Amino acid sequence: MKRWATISPDYEYGHTSWKMFRAYLKRFKPDVEFVGESFAKFGTVDFSSHISKVMGLNPRAFSRPNGAERPSPW
Repeated sequence: MKRWATISPDYEYGHTSWKMFRAYLKRFKPDVEFVGESFAKFGTVDFSSHISKVMGLNPRAFSRPNGAERPSPW
């Protein structure tokens, strides 16, 4: 997949994860495009504005790291 976007948590973990993901993927797929990003504030429960923003950029794939605010299923 060539066109990537993210909806990530808006704190150090989310920004660093996205930065590292982009660097790693670009290393192995130099023709990849990163078309958008949206960073959600801690505690966000309605992601509709983030989804709309990113979907409007027509990505083909998403990177979405789990942040500390997401409860563990275990």
